[in-house]
Amino acid sequence: MQCPGQDSRFWDGNAVFETACEECGAPLEFFKDDSARLCKNCGHKMLNPKIDFGCASYCPYAVQCLGELPPALVQKKQDELVEQVAVAVKKRLGQDFQSLGRAGRLARLAGELATEREEANPAVVRLAAYLQTLYQPGQAEAEGEIRALLGQLGAATGLTDEVCAVIAALHGQTDGSDNPNYQTLVSVHQGSTTAQLTGRIAARRLFVMKVKRKIIEIDEDLCDGCGQCVPGCAEGALQIIDGKARLVAEKYCDGLGACLGDCPTGALKLIERAADDFDEEAVEELLAAQQATAAVAPSPLSEQTASKPQPQAAMACGCPSQHIQSFGPAAATPCQSANQPRSQEMPTPGAAAQSNLSHWPIQIRLVPPEAPFLKGAELLIAADCVPVAHPAFNQELLPGKVVLLGCPKFDDADLYVGRLAEIFQTAGLKSITIAIMEVPCCGSMRGILQAAQQQAGTAIPVSEVVVGVRG
Repeated sequence: MQCPGQDSRFWDGNAVFETACEECGAPLEFFKDDSARLCKNCGHKMLNPKIDFGCASYCPYAVQCLGELPPALVQKKQDELVEQVAVAVKKRLGQDFQSLGRAGRLARLAGELATEREEANPAVVRLAAYLQTLYQPGQAEAEGEIRALLGQLGAATGLTDEVCAVIAALHGQTDGSDNPNYQTLVSVHQGSTTAQLTGRIAARRLFVMKVKRKIIEIDEDLCDGCGQCVPGCAEGALQIIDGKARLVAEKYCDGLGACLGDCPTGALKLIERAADDFDEEAVEELLAAQQATAAVAPSPLSEQTASKPQPQAAMACGCPSQHIQSFGPAAATPCQSANQPRSQEMPTPGAAAQSNLSHWPIQIRLVPPEAPFLKGAELLIAADCVPVAHPAFNQELLPGKVVLLGCPKFDDADLYVGRLAEIFQTAGLKSITIAIMEVPCCGSMRGILQAAQQQAGTAIPVSEVVVGVRG
């Protein structure tokens, strides 16, 4: 099976190249779209050194394309799954920073111990460390919720079974004495009681202990100071200082990256380095102090403007991309559409093409569920690439619809599910059309839409348009 992104019609002189076998040094010829080749001299299977296998971390056809995945790639896929689960757990726990901090610390320590034990799977124990915080013994639906979450995130069935087995043993539902993953997690947990964890927090405050962990890094060159990341950080770790986003202190950042999707310029990223450990008690103290300050010190302008008419809801930190605007009726009736003198043909060269966009913003992450143009609308959810690939997108798909754009490959799927679920619950939509590309990674938009409808408890009619890479 060839990757849909490889098309031999556009190959150049570098499409066929020769390199040395990494085992014996014998010459080995590769075609551009070869995922791997067998060395005729030593029999070693070597991956194509010029192919970027990043797509294999999400593509459901990775095994068919590459065969048995390299250990490093398997590790990458599992690490990304753990990070996604950690963010999902954070959203479920809300302001319960104590549980989140303990789960993160337990996951890190158990993962390190599992790496030392050949019979244990680090990914399984880390996933179980996070997921066990959400469910209490006796919850009949617990396993089903775990399987649904892991399935939505693309976890393999075998991995899901192992995680559920560990959590069942933790809750006393099964005997985990012969389960190495369960034993690894328990051995760490027994050395991490609440009292001991509290003692470690006190020690960190006294000695400023550093641990190697993931933490937010801000690229000041990319940051424009819009401030969208500030409310996206539940711990209050980010603030706008001197016109740039700043990390107030390392101990306030949990390193899960829930704020990444709120930055429109890509200035935020997660890195792994030595940093102060996440301190959940310090976070609670910080938030309490911020709330107290806000309660006793209102804005100097608030009293002056209290009696004046307020304009339309202002955009966050003055960012134009979030300013809600309506350019015309969100959804025209069939009769109104029939009486509009709008040509459905492609505009002739040199002719002025009229936009059918009726509102702003259009990115899923920027549109609030209460936006007025959503009320009773016919909604078009389009993948980012569709308007570029479809030559008549503006004339054929957009008229009479409210459009939301997003990328199911690179953006936060959980954020999309939550935002769309809120829209579905409050907007009273008439219908939904999804427009996606034919490539496999774009198909996950279907799962996002289905999960959002399920979360919202709605059954809005859905139609689908699939666009080819050549339009």
